[in-house]
Amino acid sequence: MPQAPRELTPSLSPEHSLGAHLRQWRTARKLSQRKLGLLTHHSGALIGRFEKAERRMSERSASSLDQALRAGGRIIWAWSDADDWRELRAAAAAGDRRATAP
Repeated sequence: MPQAPRELTPSLSPEHSLGAHLRQWRTARKLSQRKLGLLTHHSGALIGRFEKAERRMSERSASSLDQALRAGGRIIWAWSDADDWRELRAAAAAGDRRATAP
């Protein structure tokens, strides 16, 4: 018997929102994590980690998932939002020395 899916909290961050979008599209297409993984050359476990924001998704993975789910660019858009958020956080943590450089 399959395990009950863990509740997602998309409001925590854009990465969590990306995971929630991925799960929403996957379940709408009636695919298991394993089946989606087979379609995109990922393991089912990795799909689960993407959904729970436990693993950072690459742009290539986002594109592959968007295509397999026929999401019309929505997974890529959510990935881009999460990527921008990560960059802003990294810049803030580093004091953004690049922004003050001549």
